[in-house]
Amino acid sequence: MWEWIQEVGELELLPPGFAQYLRVEGDALVIHKFEAMQVSGLFQTPEYAFEVLRRERSEEEARQLVSTRMARQEALEGEDAVHLVVIFDEFALRRPVGNDEVMIGQIQHLINMAKRPEVTLQIVPQQKGAYAGDMGSFTILELADGEILAYEEGHVGGQLFRSRDAVRAFGVRFDLIRGAALSADDSLKLLHEILESYEQAGSDVRPVA
Repeated sequence: MWEWIQEVGELELLPPGFAQYLRVEGDALVIHKFEAMQVSGLFQTPEYAFEVLRRERSEEEARQLVSTRMARQEALEGEDAVHLVVIFDEFALRRPVGNDEVMIGQIQHLINMAKRPEVTLQIVPQQKGAYAGDMGSFTILELADGEILAYEEGHVGGQLFRSRDAVRAFGVRFDLIRGAALSADDSLKLLHEILESYEQAGSDVRPVA
């Protein structure tokens, strides 16, 4: 995938620091990810990804980057699929991106992904209040060579952490967040509830005569 990104010339479209992350993501055997604000790229549908990416880019650039995100999702396919543990803040799933149709497709996609054996999906419910995830999203990657890295993205770019102390701190925070989350089974039930809320909202829209 990294060679493909270089070939199509998309490096200049990526946020500062993210290209470095992509170079190691493909080598990961296990990924632990916490998302506080939106559905993460590895789980996005093309329609959802386009709505996210078009906010600060031209339509052409957004469509190019959608292709990159869909290529990244190939890591979730096949016998050597990466094992992914993802925790979403419930607000990230209820925040509307695009129209109701986009959100219905996205939540249904998450439901399908949550049922896969290599994916563990959990949700921190909105009634939880303050918890360890309030500081924002991050990712921990366990690579094939045994190295463990962490990645955190801000407003103007991302940073890859390699030091043991920093990675350990991210690991402790992930464990605290997971302690605040619903079980995988209860999280799947909540996903169905969120899907029903979007479906209901869509059915309530009536065309203007």
